[in-house]
Amino acid sequence: MIACRVSAPLLVALIVLAGCKKKPAGGPEDTQPDGVPVLSVLGVAPAPGATGPAVKMVAALDQVTREIEQDKPPSFWALMGGPVKPKGLVAVDATAGRADLDAAFGRFWAAWESRPERIRQSLVRQRVEQLTKQGVPPDRAKEQAEQAFRPLPPLRVTTPNPDLDKQYFTRIEADVAGGVQGIWSQNGGMNVSGTVEFSELLRLQCNGDLSARLRGRVGKLDLHANGSVVADLADLQAPVVEARPNGNLFLRLGPGTGVLKLDGLAVTATVMVRGNPGLKVEGKIDRDPRVVVIHY
Repeated sequence: MIACRVSAPLLVALIVLAGCKKKPAGGPEDTQPDGVPVLSVLGVAPAPGATGPAVKMVAALDQVTREIEQDKPPSFWALMGGPVKPKGLVAVDATAGRADLDAAFGRFWAAWESRPERIRQSLVRQRVEQLTKQGVPPDRAKEQAEQAFRPLPPLRVTTPNPDLDKQYFTRIEADVAGGVQGIWSQNGGMNVSGTVEFSELLRLQCNGDLSARLRGRVGKLDLHANGSVVADLADLQAPVVEARPNGNLFLRLGPGTGVLKLDGLAVTATVMVRGNPGLKVEGKIDRDPRVVVIHY
């Protein structure tokens, strides 16, 4: 069970799950000059006035961005500081590097949004290669491959409870006002962006990876995926956010969220929290990984 409230002005390492031991302080890599424990998970012991944790996180974000741009699987473990896996909750103060972190996250998200099209283009190239080996002329092979993997237009959603089962789309563009409760479900991956307003609940659930970038206001936002969850919610007023992934978890939250509830089978779990030192993190992840919360 995770239940804590962390304050951004201090750099704190919290190991709260059973069986975990806190590394003793004392060496130059263990404490800052004022004796406050340094976040060892990010591998940087910042000097006074330095932005060590932010520098490390920017480098990790840029690494993941490059991997996406090179059509490689993104290494989300890098956002947690590396492959070392002490269990528990670790909180980081990176407020000194806010501008750099915002810029790095912007680069990441631009690459992340391009990933579905990059994957489609890769499939087209593979299909063209297969067809040309079978003797199909290159022009005809390209035409057939594009037809087999043709891009679908986005689905514009303006009602609180759309029927998603009877429509074909690659992503959802939301513009919903006056909603009370909404449950959006997809048998496959789900990609949602736009503005939403739900006085009580919006649940996004899918049988694949879930990507969301939302603004507006929601009483409670549930993110349930039989895959990874990657979401930018920094501009969303959602007092409670619940994330239940069965893969990687990477969230960016803003001051509009007071409680983050974690559940599921996360492989990695990284949360960037912008301008919100009072965020409360609670819940349980069954695989019991490290959960890194970066305040900036």
